[in-house]
Amino acid sequence: MGNNNKRILLVEDQPTFLEAVECELKYLDYQTVTATNGFDAFKKYNEDRDNISLILSDIRMPNWDGIRLLTAVRRQTTELPFIFMTGFSDTTVAEALALGADRVVGKPFDPHDLEHELSEILKPSDEFWRTPVSGAPKLEISLDINSVNEDRHFGIGRSGAFVGADICPALTRMEGGDIVGLDLRFANGPVPKISGKGEVKWVNRFNDSGVYAAGCGLLFRELDETSIADLLAYKYDRVIIPTIPTIRNY
Repeated sequence: MGNNNKRILLVEDQPTFLEAVECELKYLDYQTVTATNGFDAFKKYNEDRDNISLILSDIRMPNWDGIRLLTAVRRQTTELPFIFMTGFSDTTVAEALALGADRVVGKPFDPHDLEHELSEILKPSDEFWRTPVSGAPKLEISLDINSVNEDRHFGIGRSGAFVGADICPALTRMEGGDIVGLDLRFANGPVPKISGKGEVKWVNRFNDSGVYAAGCGLLFRELDETSIADLLAYKYDRVIIPTIPTIRNY
């Protein structure tokens, strides 16, 4: 399958589930390193960091949970792909991506879904942003925005963006997995425009539903070449932790 040069650090405290996922990864031709808690995983990562291609981690674990592991890894690098496995009661997708996780997969998960997520996340950003997505956009967004990090309205992360409901209310009617067309123009800052598509990863429909502002988290997809070049340059000049940021209510 061509994955044998990719080594995945698998972190899970339940032996049966750990064994099942490790078997699936080996079936997909990945190399594996395993750990049963975040502390042990961080130690193994530091011992072999040049050869670890991705971390696939549970969240609830003794002796460092997945959140603490992610935080420690992101202090060292923002480039290593990190996927959370969760029952979704541990944290929300929005919170996980804001902390720097690249994806969240639900437990139990379909092996085909895991295979797809792994193949997508291991692509370099420019290749991923060029990859076509199927289906017509359910919504076309055309916005003039002051800057790429405009308080409460818009924010860019490593792989996507938060778009506030106050500048695009229609986004709060979308569902996870929906595709939207993007034509975003910025009056100030290093990224003049973003043109292409976005995949909805999460939606917060109400400002009063928690500490986060209403809006939508979008993963950039199928961007034009100018947008890709500008975003890569923007990322290169900064240390950006969130995959998709959230905007807090104040």
